[in-house]
Amino acid sequence: MRASAFPLVLLSLLATTACASHVAHADPPRPDDGDDSHARAHDIERHAHEHEREWRDHAARASGDSATIDESRDAKPNGEIDVHGFAGTVHVTGWAQNQVKVHANVSGDCRVELSPSGDRLEVRLECSHGPGSGDMAIQVPQGSTLDARTMSANISVAGVNGPLRLQSVTADIDVKGGTPGAVEARSTSGSIRIDASSAQTQAQSVSGDVTLSGVRGKANVHTVSGDCKIAGGEFSDVRVETVSGDLSFTGAITGSFEVSTHSGDVGLHVPATTSADAELRSFSGDLLVDLGDGKKQTGSRELDAKLGAGGARIRVRTFSGNVSIVR
Repeated sequence: MRASAFPLVLLSLLATTACASHVAHADPPRPDDGDDSHARAHDIERHAHEHEREWRDHAARASGDSATIDESRDAKPNGEIDVHGFAGTVHVTGWAQNQVKVHANVSGDCRVELSPSGDRLEVRLECSHGPGSGDMAIQVPQGSTLDARTMSANISVAGVNGPLRLQSVTADIDVKGGTPGAVEARSTSGSIRIDASSAQTQAQSVSGDVTLSGVRGKANVHTVSGDCKIAGGEFSDVRVETVSGDLSFTGAITGSFEVSTHSGDVGLHVPATTSADAELRSFSGDLLVDLGDGKKQTGSRELDAKLGAGGARIRVRTFSGNVSIVR
C-alpha cells in the first residue's frame, strides 16, 4: 500500500473513534447498557490494533537500517504546524525562534518532508515502502497552532502556547507546560495527560485514563473505559461523560458542572467558599455533601443540597457509584 493511503486509514479509524463518543453522549445508561458499551469499545480497540499490526508487519518487511535526519525551515511565529507520523514517537517543543527544526531517527528508506504553504508548515514522515517508524523531535515557534496526528506513535508536547489538536489511534498523548488557548486531544486506545494552563480543554478516549491538571475555564471529557482526574483553578463549565470509570475533581466551580457515568465513583473537592446548588443522583450508591462547619448531608438515590448561598450548578448522575462533595 502506498504511503499516501495512510491518512485515509487514519481518518477512517479516527472517524470510528468519533462514532464511539456517541456512547458517552447518551442518556444515563440503563442497567443492561454496560455490557453492550464495553463490547463496542472492545470491537473498536481490536479493529485499531489489527490495522496497526498489519501496517507494522508491512513496514518491518520492507525496512532496512535506521537513519538520522536533520531538517529545518523558517516558520511564522503564530503559524500552523501540521505533523503526521505513524509509529514511533512525536515530541514537539516550543522555542523562541521563528523556525521549525526536526531531528529524527527513522527506519529504512524513510525521509522527513517539510512543506510550507503560506502560514502553514507540514511535517510528514514519508517512506517509499509505505508507513514506517520514526522518532521525531520537533521544535516549533512557541505561538504556533499545532495539529499532530499519528497511528501508534506517542505524542508529547511541551511549551507550545497556541491551540493544540492532537489525535492518535493506539498511543498516548501527553501535554506539559505552556499556556495553550485550547487543547483538543483524542485517542482510541491510549491515555491522555494534560498538564498545562489551558482555558479550554477537550479530551476523548475510548479505552484509556484521562488526567487534566493545571487547567481552568472549560473542560469537556468523554471516555468509555477509563478513570478521569481533573485538578486546576477556577472552572466555569465542566462536562464529564463516561461509561465505566471513576472521576476525581479538585477545583473551584463558578458555573455549570455536569457528570454522567454508568459505573464509577465521583468525588469532588471544592473550596470552602463554594456557593452552589447540588443535584446528586445514584441508583446504587451513597451520596454525601459537606455543607461546611462540620455539617454534612447524606442520602441514597437522590440528594439536593445548597452549598453557601447557592448559585453555581452541580449535577451528578451515576447508575452504580458513590458521589461525594467535600470542602
